[in-house]
Amino acid sequence: TEGSTPSSGLVFALGYAQPLFGMRAGINVKLLEQDIGSTNDNRGSLDFGLARDLLHGTLGLSLQNVGPAFRSTYGTVSQPTRTSPGFSTDRYLVGPFDVIAAATTSLVRGRDFIPGGGGEISYSWLDGYSIAARAGVRRAAEGEGPWTVGFGISADRLSLDYAYESRYHGHGAHRIGVRVR
Repeated sequence: TEGSTPSSGLVFALGYAQPLFGMRAGINVKLLEQDIGSTNDNRGSLDFGLARDLLHGTLGLSLQNVGPAFRSTYGTVSQPTRTSPGFSTDRYLVGPFDVIAAATTSLVRGRDFIPGGGGEISYSWLDGYSIAARAGVRRAAEGEGPWTVGFGISADRLSLDYAYESRYHGHGAHRIGVRVR
């Protein structure tokens, strides 16, 4: 969170979801690599989630980053276990565009609640083919910035996503996701 120690991380995730008792339930298994300074460590992690359609939207609850601590030159660093309830609206048509809004709050181990919200505007020219732009704002925790932006492209069974997360000292985090259904 401070100084100029170079750091990077890599995540490989595999998820599975299934309807369960009128809800959607999912699990995500992750292999994480973290480099801080000259130390490299690998760990496994799990995410769990539940979602239910409710009141013209979707109510969800997730538990993320359940796993052992990383080793670093600064000692052990716990994974940021996060519990998050959230709500996203159904898609609303605005001319040729679909618009969605979302709100959440998260409790990260050892920190206060972190509220956030955002939205997405997307355009689809054929079923299964679309482009989307997203933006969000949150109460920034130490080392984080308040803004996130991104875009996505879906073509049939393949989706590509890019997100930029602002950071306190001007350097941001770039996230790239690839999904095959």
